[in-house]
Amino acid sequence: MPALAQRLALPQGPSEACEELRLGLLQLLTELLRRCDRSALAPFLPEAVGVLRAALLDPFPPAKREGCQAASAAAAALPDHFHLQSESLISPLMQAISHQHYKVRVAVIHATGSVIQFGNVKSLDDVLSHLAQRCFDDIPQVREAVISVVGEWLLHLRDRYSYFHKLIPLLLSGLTDEMHENKELALTYWKKVGLQWEKENEDDIKDKLDFYAEPSYYPPGLTRPDLGCRELVTRNIFKILPGLCHDITDWVAGTRVKASQLLFILLQHAEDHITQHMELLLRTLYRVCSDEESSVVSNLESICHPFQTSPMLQNVKDALMPPIIVTLEEDSKMTRLISCQIIRTFLDSCRKQPELSKIYPELLKRLDDVSHDVRLEAAAALTSWFRCINDPETKALLKTNIQVLYQELLVHLDDPDQNIQSAVLDTLKEGGVLYPDLLAKEIEGVVHKHRTPIYCDQLLLHLESTGWSYSES
Repeated sequence: MPALAQRLALPQGPSEACEELRLGLLQLLTELLRRCDRSALAPFLPEAVGVLRAALLDPFPPAKREGCQAASAAAAALPDHFHLQSESLISPLMQAISHQHYKVRVAVIHATGSVIQFGNVKSLDDVLSHLAQRCFDDIPQVREAVISVVGEWLLHLRDRYSYFHKLIPLLLSGLTDEMHENKELALTYWKKVGLQWEKENEDDIKDKLDFYAEPSYYPPGLTRPDLGCRELVTRNIFKILPGLCHDITDWVAGTRVKASQLLFILLQHAEDHITQHMELLLRTLYRVCSDEESSVVSNLESICHPFQTSPMLQNVKDALMPPIIVTLEEDSKMTRLISCQIIRTFLDSCRKQPELSKIYPELLKRLDDVSHDVRLEAAAALTSWFRCINDPETKALLKTNIQVLYQELLVHLDDPDQNIQSAVLDTLKEGGVLYPDLLAKEIEGVVHKHRTPIYCDQLLLHLESTGWSYSES
């Protein structure tokens, strides 16, 4: 050990100039740490740590990687003594965590896992921001390393309960990874963590385990997370949410996308418990509505789905509708498209009538959009708008608006694009049953101007099929 320290250790730095020899000596150190008796190794821990620090800063990438192996071996071999020395390895590890070679990054992340696991847990605060950055790494193996290290910490770290709120977001981010294998790994760890928490807190949650019922409003197509996972999020969300809401408005688009994906997962776990954080959430979602990054707005649509099904969260839609309507004017085609989809989603779930008279003029404008897709989506949203008129009072109140809509839609029924004509026909079929006499009269006034009467004839046939007869008009 003293000989290795003399050849390799800081503070003077490696006196061994040959890279391959340095690598060989570090491999020897790793074997010593793995094979030797703990009591024999313990007195030489300061020398070993000096060598490890130098190895982690070594310019030769294979030597760096071997230094990581040796650091993990030292942590596992001498847990009782290692925590006294572990802090000095954190700085060199973090200097190497963004190394240009991905294999070095992977090795550093795994070594960091061991150094914190067996070392001083307080160092966790110094590494979390670096690990969070690696969640955005282009290389899947690097992101996989983050998932496995964080998963192991959540299961085995001493004092892990104090760090749940810092570690849970990192693991849950793995559930949105673009690689299926990484998603599966994150899900496996998360289920284990939830199950372990359930066992450790059995007495606290006995009532909830006995009455395990899925809420009637649970969104179709979503798998409800296990009780332990839900409880972990519910009990920590008040610490997680402020930082996450800050990230959703970050200047880096990638951070905003990741944060909006994570918010959806957290809401899926928190369920009705989210109501106590509604003010912060609404403030954030307002700002997201005008995001230039289309995938952030798309994630907002996903976030809105759990809201639409929970009766307690009806007010969210009322608060979000005005800023979403504003985004229909955005330059980004994708934002306009997704805004139409979100409005349609809200309208489809209208238990309570939103201000329908303010919504339809904005959707009508989008029927003249430069984008074919936006026009189709606007027609679909107007179909949902008509469906919301489901009582005589609302119908009477909106009669003039409905007539305006009939007139405008009949113009688009003569569109040069056949797909648009079909979409508008569906919209008029849905809305025509409200005031069939009125619609028939409007058709009569314009049918001779149309390129072909086919669509007007189909519309009249549809009205007759509902029991209305032409003679009445």
